[in-house]
Amino acid sequence: MKRVISAALVLVLAACCLSSCYEEKVVPTSASSDFDRIQYADNGNPKIVYWAESGERYHIKPTCHTLRNGYISGSLELAKAAGRNGWCGICSKNWTDQEFEEKGNPYADDE
Repeated sequence: MKRVISAALVLVLAACCLSSCYEEKVVPTSASSDFDRIQYADNGNPKIVYWAESGERYHIKPTCHTLRNGYISGSLELAKAAGRNGWCGICSKNWTDQEFEEKGNPYADDE
């Protein structure tokens, strides 16, 4: 009987330790801010960029091979707020923020 109680106590303590070590990451929803609502350029292209969960760059093409593990999409401002600091040198070579604001993303329908 003592072994059963001891084993149960060990399981309870282990569960408490694991739950106190676990930190839930809360990410605010995108609907809560104005800067991440998708806008459109004068030519009708959406102003959407793509970025990975890790990394430093944002991308014009959702099919960029550097996004092989998936991507997050949103406004350029949201990408910058997520810590991304420049255009991908592969899929977005020679793109500038100004050009993006004027033309939008011609590849956004590739999804």
